[in-house]
Amino acid sequence: EIADKACAGLRLRVQHTGTKTFLWYYKDESGKNKALTLGNYPTTSLKQARDELEKAKEKHNEGLSLKPDSDTPTTVDELAEKFYTRRIIPFRKRPDVVRQILDHDILPDIGKRKLSLVSAPTLATIVEKVSGRGAVSHAGKVLAILKQMFKYAVATGAMEQSPAYALEADSLGVEQNNKTRVLDID
Repeated sequence: EIADKACAGLRLRVQHTGTKTFLWYYKDESGKNKALTLGNYPTTSLKQARDELEKAKEKHNEGLSLKPDSDTPTTVDELAEKFYTRRIIPFRKRPDVVRQILDHDILPDIGKRKLSLVSAPTLATIVEKVSGRGAVSHAGKVLAILKQMFKYAVATGAMEQSPAYALEADSLGVEQNNKTRVLDID
């Protein structure tokens, strides 16, 4: 184990197999020594491990549990399922439309991805793929569902920031159905 001199408490465990894991040792509320895994290198960078350690220390100082919430989604598939069952089914007259968009346009491309690896360019590619096949109006629906789903992820604490927030319909080839209707005198 190698201690990080720039961040008190952070350690890098290098196993004989070559696996490198960031750790933090702490005492729980009963005084027992515990180890919190912050991630594996290179998937988790040193900066990310330091940031995670600071968050963990804040939670620990506030008396909150450091165990990950098993109800929190970690992949896009898990997020989509929670989003659909908790936000779509109870509030939509036609939830099957959203299910079709999720199953056909969104989840085949990014369903298996971890939420931490989803970025705005990845989501933009999904919308551009739909508009590229000529379904420019449908691409607007896909964009709307992506924005709603990742806003839900932020609201439930699964993500800190929505990667869909910065996406704009005009730059993705989405056709807005905004028509101006003008009546003449007759």
